Amino acid sequence: MWFLRRILKISWAERTPNEEVWRRAGVKKKAVHIVRKRQLSFVGHIYRKDNLERLALTGRVQGKRDRGRQRVTFLHSLNQGVTQRTKSKTEFLRWADDREEWRLMTADVCNRPGT
Repeated sequence: MWFLRRILKISWAERTPNEEVWRRAGVKKKAVHIVRKRQLSFVGHIYRKDNLERLALTGRVQGKRDRGRQRVTFLHSLNQGVTQRTKSKTEFLRWADDREEWRLMTADVCNRPGT
């Protein structure tokens, strides 16, 4: 959002809401939806392969985890946006095997109001 505020010369001190910035810029589709859709299509692409990228994405790399709080993984952050349609991470990833179902889910998540 900072880039639109800078282009439109909206000061941070004005405390203008994001919706107002989008309206002033004439943006029909929110950039958040575009990024989320690309992230989901990337995850589907990687998950259909059986290689090192898939292992890294699912977090099944051998070794000990560092001490402290669990890290928020890329998949966990994506799954939070999909939670209305899925119950668990495994169900979320099972859809990646079926390309048509994955495309429908991606379109549903990106076109849902309030996301």
